[in-house]
Amino acid sequence: DGTYQIESMLNNNYVLDVTSSSISNGANVQLYESNNTNAQGWKITHDENGYVTFTNVNSGKVLEVSTGKASDSQNIVQNTSDGSRKQKWIVIKRNNGYEIVSALNKSYCIDLSGSSVRNSSNIQLYSSNGTNAQRWQINKFSSIAVAIDEIANENRNAIVDGTYQIESMLNNNYVLDV
Repeated sequence: DGTYQIESMLNNNYVLDVTSSSISNGANVQLYESNNTNAQGWKITHDENGYVTFTNVNSGKVLEVSTGKASDSQNIVQNTSDGSRKQKWIVIKRNNGYEIVSALNKSYCIDLSGSSVRNSSNIQLYSSNGTNAQRWQINKFSSIAVAIDEIANENRNAIVDGTYQIESMLNNNYVLDV
């Protein structure tokens, strides 16, 4: 359990993302270049049976098979959690990443449509075929705000509180003036 970004094995610079940072039910899940926004962060939790739920950090909504049916090309969206199998997943470690299998049917998993690594490529449910279009890396997520907070904390003692004159590094005859 924790908060992660889900990266494509075809190119780990591209991750699962909720289109336009939407907070609406039914908003599409797509592949998009990593930008560390909350639309690309996923809180992973396990239930008592070991099923995984992926909750989007931005919207608080969960990954779901839109139709609730296990068949090829079913769209993956976000929706309010209802605890149904269409919103539950089994994450299986493979030698080259993770396969994210639907709790609807063990033969179907999360797939990058057409193996197309580009912004806005669709994420769908598809028959498991062992390709990297169905393999994912799951790595710790840190939003831009959290990353900036960490930098501030690491540098909190770089300068002592006080009153200073700020001079230009190019020419110390120039100072910051209000």
